[in-house]
Amino acid sequence: MTTKQWKKIAHQATSLKIDKCLVSENHLSVWKITHDNSPQILRIYNLKNVETQHMDCTWSLLTQLKSIKGYNGTLPLQKLEIGSQFRGFRLTYIEGKHPRVNSNLQLISAGRAIAHFHKLTSKIEIGGMRRYNYKSITNNINEPIFLAYLSSSQKQEIEKICFLIKENIKEVENSSSLCGILHGDPHWENIITNPDGVFLIDFDDCGYGLYMYDLAVGIADTMQENPKQSKRIKECFVKGYLEVFPQKEKLIEKHLNHLIKLRYIDYMLRPFNEWSEKEIKEYSDEIIEVIEESMQLLN
Repeated sequence: MTTKQWKKIAHQATSLKIDKCLVSENHLSVWKITHDNSPQILRIYNLKNVETQHMDCTWSLLTQLKSIKGYNGTLPLQKLEIGSQFRGFRLTYIEGKHPRVNSNLQLISAGRAIAHFHKLTSKIEIGGMRRYNYKSITNNINEPIFLAYLSSSQKQEIEKICFLIKENIKEVENSSSLCGILHGDPHWENIITNPDGVFLIDFDDCGYGLYMYDLAVGIADTMQENPKQSKRIKECFVKGYLEVFPQKEKLIEKHLNHLIKLRYIDYMLRPFNEWSEKEIKEYSDEIIEVIEESMQLLN
């Protein structure tokens, strides 16, 4: 869908002032809107691409978090039904900036925010929430359409990495004490800092899984955007996380690197999981770049 088409849907969703489009994709558009001179967020989902049950679970999570003391993040304001094809969330808008990657203190606070979120969500139960399936990520490396883009040496390297990942995490992936509700995408651009604290935004990828994978995603995605500062980024995120959960230090030492690599495997496979065959053919040069970038990150 085009931004123009999404804007028409946005006007159907609300009579509030539509300020500007922040995100426009096939499955989702995000708008900054105004209510009583205060900014808010309007997220609109295309139900052809987004499961209704997942949306309901996401809304339930936000609603329950709203009532928990100490929660810092997006707050739910209104759930919207827009015809039969679209649904929307009206949410609070959080003023501030993303953590500065060159600031150790702000990266540490990002790691602390992820841990604090895990601590709060340990009190929440949501039936029907989607579960992260780590085996499905590594199993997808055998898809013929993906293998066609790899050299023989790349195939061997990825198979070796995936074997080591599966061996490493199989002892913890189903542990009830190490699993719970995840944000799903807590990289630095989904974290806002301001004088009032550190806030999480964008819960579209929330689900149930291994807490350490959430930390790994935050680290991996931030390192991907800033590869020259990878070591320091990882150290700062981990330091902040361990301030809340010092008892997890040995587990993190043993498993985190493998989970970071799992995220890069997921990143490499994303075009094949999310794009149509036509898009894969049309953007084959971009796919090759993604694979080459991911191989560098994995090594």
